[in-house]
Amino acid sequence: MNVRYLIGKEGIMETHYHRILVPLDFSKTSEFAFAHAYRLACDYGSTLLLLTVLDDRFPYPEIFSFDQPNEDYFHHLRDRARHHIEELVQAMGRCELPYEILILRGDPSREILDVASREGVDLIVMATHGTTGLTHYLLGSVTDKVVRKAPCPVLVVRKKESIG
Repeated sequence: MNVRYLIGKEGIMETHYHRILVPLDFSKTSEFAFAHAYRLACDYGSTLLLLTVLDDRFPYPEIFSFDQPNEDYFHHLRDRARHHIEELVQAMGRCELPYEILILRGDPSREILDVASREGVDLIVMATHGTTGLTHYLLGSVTDKVVRKAPCPVLVVRKKESIG
């Protein structure tokens, strides 16, 4: 376990990230944010909370899947999300660290903020955005809402090709 110190106007402050929340939507950007969070967790000996929120707000195109009833469809999405998260963790493999998988259904920004408060999260690491175009316009930026209302610091990670 590593402890870091920040020096600011108020003097020296100890920092440690015991619990790091990583919201994942499985875009390349969120996977890049996961890689950052994983490195931080390895450095600090932190627990990662890997969260996927299945957005069930209207309008959401996947809700109109006619080959599966609504609950079956969300059950299928939960299974896919769990499998994808396990693959991400296995691909890192640099250090063994504790992690929890949380798959919830609802409004992504609200669920992220609720988990952060309820679970005593010390840091949220998330991508700049997962939605674009009309969906972004209608539903707003999840990242913007989380940054404005989070009970802890938020590290926002841009797409790799945008850096530099």
